[in-house]
Amino acid sequence: MYVGNYRVRPLSFLGLYPDEDLRVGNDLLFRNEHGIFSAVQNEMVEDQGKCAAFVPGFEIDNWTLQEIRFFSSLYLGAGENAPISLYPLPTNQDMFLPEVEVLLNNMGLLRRLMNEETYAFSRKGRPEADARNLNHFEVRPYSDVRFEQAVRFWEALDSEDVPLIRGLHSLLKSEMLVCHYQFLDASLSAVHVALDAAHASVLRRLKCHGGANPSSKDAMAYLEEEMGYPKTGLKFFEDYYDDRIRNFHTDSRFGASPVPDFAVDDIYDLKSQLRSVFFFLVTGELHSDMREERDLFIARPTPPARL
Repeated sequence: MYVGNYRVRPLSFLGLYPDEDLRVGNDLLFRNEHGIFSAVQNEMVEDQGKCAAFVPGFEIDNWTLQEIRFFSSLYLGAGENAPISLYPLPTNQDMFLPEVEVLLNNMGLLRRLMNEETYAFSRKGRPEADARNLNHFEVRPYSDVRFEQAVRFWEALDSEDVPLIRGLHSLLKSEMLVCHYQFLDASLSAVHVALDAAHASVLRRLKCHGGANPSSKDAMAYLEEEMGYPKTGLKFFEDYYDDRIRNFHTDSRFGASPVPDFAVDDIYDLKSQLRSVFFFLVTGELHSDMREERDLFIARPTPPARL
C-alpha cells in the first residue's frame, strides 16, 4: 500500500467513463454525487530533467507521466468494441494521503476541487448542463476482462519510452478534442502524432533486434507477423501516413490545399487501430477485441480472382 502524495483531478462530463470505481496499482478512478475524479500517485523526483514516471509530462500540460500511464491504461484496456474516453480538467490538487481509498469516504478533502473554477471549466462544452451532478456523466460497463487488460498495460508500460508516451498522450488528447466539432481537425492532427509515435516505436524495436536501417515496410511487416495478420507488403499504415504528410506539410508531393479534405471516419478508424497497436507494443499481447477482429478477418473467404 502506497502512503504519500497523490495528484487528485476532477474529470469533465464530456467524457465517457467506466460505470464503477477502478483501482490500478496505486491509482484510483472514483466518483461521488458531484462527479468523477482521478487520484494518481505523485511522488515528484528532485531531478526535473529526468524523464521518470512522476514528473510533468509536458511543459504546456500539467498531466504527470504517471497520470498519462493511468489514463491510457483505462483507455486502452477498454478496447475497440466498448471504448471509453477520459476528459481530465486542467485543475488539480496534490494531497498527502495514508491510503488512496480515504478519498471515497471524506468529501471534505475534495472541497477545494469542487469550486466555481472547476465547474466553469466543465461547463464550457455544454453550458446548459449541471456540471455538479453525477447524473450528467455518461458511463458504460467495464468488464473484468477489460480491467485485467488495463492492469497488464499499467504494469508493463515503460514510462521512459519517450515516443510511446508521446503517442499515448496524443491519443488521449484526440479523444478530448473530438468532443468539440470545431476542433475535429485538431483531433485528427493528434491522432497523426500518435501514428508517428507508433511508427517510431516499431522502428526502435526493429533496431534493437538487429535491423540496421529498418524501413516503413519492415515496420508494417513486423506488426502483421507479430499480430497474426497476412502480409500485405504495404508501408506502415500507408494510406493514413500519406494523410499525415498532407496534414503536417502544407505543400508536399501530394500537392497543396487550403483545407485538406479529410473525413471524420479517418479519426475514428485510425484511433481504433492505434489503440490495439499501442496495447500490443506495451504488453506484447493482443487485446481481446483485436484478437476477435483478427480471427474474423482471417476466417473470411478469399474472393475469387478476376478473369
